[in-house]
Amino acid sequence: MPTSVVFALWLDDMKDVISEYASSLDGKVIIDPSNPLGFDATGQMTRTLPDDQSAGSVVASLLPAGAHYVKAFGTLSADALASNANRKPQRAVLFYATDDDEAATTVERLISAAGFEPFKVGGVSAAGRIEMPGGEPPPVRLGRRIARSRPGTRCINPKELPS
Repeated sequence: MPTSVVFALWLDDMKDVISEYASSLDGKVIIDPSNPLGFDATGQMTRTLPDDQSAGSVVASLLPAGAHYVKAFGTLSADALASNANRKPQRAVLFYATDDDEAATTVERLISAAGFEPFKVGGVSAAGRIEMPGGEPPPVRLGRRIARSRPGTRCINPKELPS
């Protein structure tokens, strides 16, 4: 399994770090939890990219061709990750997006080891669906029912759904 790097940085800081260390990232699995977030003068959360652009597309475009990119771990806060890991009877879902099979295999193992069920939403072009604010992950099939989950919320057990 290749070396993995998780960029737990603000998007603007990540751009600088990637440009400085791009050659060191070749051949590595790059896990990107970033969201296009910032805060305005009043402390309100704002989107830092145009609506038609995702942080995932920005980060992926900065990486060397040999890097294995995956967008993951950015839909839940640290508290939500800690409190929902290894939930029973059914694990909570963590979404990811990638076009790279090696990155998918690596992040699925990591998501599973963290106590969640991995769910691929698509390729890098779908990364915006799992970024906040404004992302909307796909519905997740749980048994015979569909549960919709928004970033920052949990996927529910089918038994919790109304009839």
